[in-house]
Amino acid sequence: MIPDPTDAIREIKHRLGAQSGFDVHRIAEEARRRQRKSGRKYLTLPPRRPDAVTAGNHPMQSSGDIGRLEVDDQPSPPADR
Repeated sequence: MIPDPTDAIREIKHRLGAQSGFDVHRIAEEARRRQRKSGRKYLTLPPRRPDAVTAGNHPMQSSGDIGRLEVDDQPSPPADR
């Protein structure tokens, strides 16, 4: 049976984290240092910034509109099928 690589990956992640005191900034800097030392070329992309129009985290209506909602006591018409 093939051994599950998850245990090995967890062991490596724990070892690397322990070497950097489990500080995410130190872990990332250590990874960048290893990249520079390797001599290989790495692609670094600029950070992605959400566009204000396409950002998915915006209110459906502003809080000032709540008092302006009109309440109609009539039932809504049936949907066309």
